[in-house]
Amino acid sequence: MVHLFLVLQRLMDVNYFGSVCATKAVVEGMKQRECGRIVFVSSQAGQLGVCGFSGYSASKYALRGLAESLQMEVIRTDLKNKYRDLQLMEVQIMYGLMAIS
Repeated sequence: MVHLFLVLQRLMDVNYFGSVCATKAVVEGMKQRECGRIVFVSSQAGQLGVCGFSGYSASKYALRGLAESLQMEVIRTDLKNKYRDLQLMEVQIMYGLMAIS
């Protein structure tokens, strides 16, 4: 049981708290400049639960919640917050359709 908890904690540390820390590091400067863009990269598991991947799915759902909440918090500024699905992004990059601005 301890091993399972450590695995789940590691998933949250990497997939969620890593994004929280990175966002916290840049968002104040973005607010001061009144411009910027934050892009969160996730996977289909952040859209719906995947059998056998409950810990992973939960960490990706948390990332989606972060992106949606942050968007509401910064809506008063010119900051843009994007939540991208990893599979979609991979397909777009693979076919050269994604322009990064």
